[in-house]
Amino acid sequence: MIRLLNSYDTPSIANIWRECFTTDNNYIDNFINNCFPYSHTFGFFSGSIDKAVSILSILPAYSLVKVDNNLSVLKGYYVYGVGTLKNHRGKGYSGNLMEYLFEYAKNNNIQFTVLKPAQESLYNLYRKQSYNTTLYSYETTLELCPNKKTKYRSVWIDPLQYYAIRKKELSQTHILWSKDIVNYGLSELHFWNGAYKQIVLDNGKRIIYSIHPIDSFTLKIVDHNIKTNQETEYLKEVLSYDYPGFNKVIIELPKAVSQEIKCNYILKRNSMAKVFSNDLSIKKDIQSKIISLGME
Repeated sequence: MIRLLNSYDTPSIANIWRECFTTDNNYIDNFINNCFPYSHTFGFFSGSIDKAVSILSILPAYSLVKVDNNLSVLKGYYVYGVGTLKNHRGKGYSGNLMEYLFEYAKNNNIQFTVLKPAQESLYNLYRKQSYNTTLYSYETTLELCPNKKTKYRSVWIDPLQYYAIRKKELSQTHILWSKDIVNYGLSELHFWNGAYKQIVLDNGKRIIYSIHPIDSFTLKIVDHNIKTNQETEYLKEVLSYDYPGFNKVIIELPKAVSQEIKCNYILKRNSMAKVFSNDLSIKKDIQSKIISLGME
């Protein structure tokens, strides 16, 4: 049996997360408190009607696209937290949940679902589950310069401000998120000693970025609105000042932006999508964008 989970099912969710993802109860509680109420989680039940053995969550997402010269909102879901208890694996439960999701999406006028495989090997698995559209991005590494002087400083930015700037400036290149999911992204970042930050330039431009360290020498920016070479230089200067012990930052760019910023790039698979619409303009729109989120 598959059904939509509610607040009474959170012990089952916590149990599956603890076995599949992490034993950090604070991390699990963060999902239950800051994401579960603003998303949907489906559970597969085998035998017991009150203890799920496999789960799949979907977070609200959307894309802005021009159709017949009119700006339209394409509603979508981001697939997240797919997990099955060890004793129940190999029985196809996660595949059953995915099929249930597809029907649910179609019945609720959802145009697409997207996901980020946790490992490269999982791309083939999801392709078999009809995720036949791969999204690509470009990755580059920027070298930081200790003792680099800069007139700019970074400050923390709250999720509402981050959401507003992101929606305005990234609608042509990124899948967008609701305010609640942007807030959840920040709460996730705190577990990785990360933050949402901004740099206010003299021309009024606000550079926003989601950043966290991935080892003792390397930072990673998983979301940003940088679009020019000059903005890249300002970012490097500020990061060199803010993180004096680090010597490089990994940053991901959509194709349109990578053509404007002169760096050495690596083409990489960013995510996968399943588009339900037969409209070619919608498929093209989703394929041209990337996923970035504070909790990657």
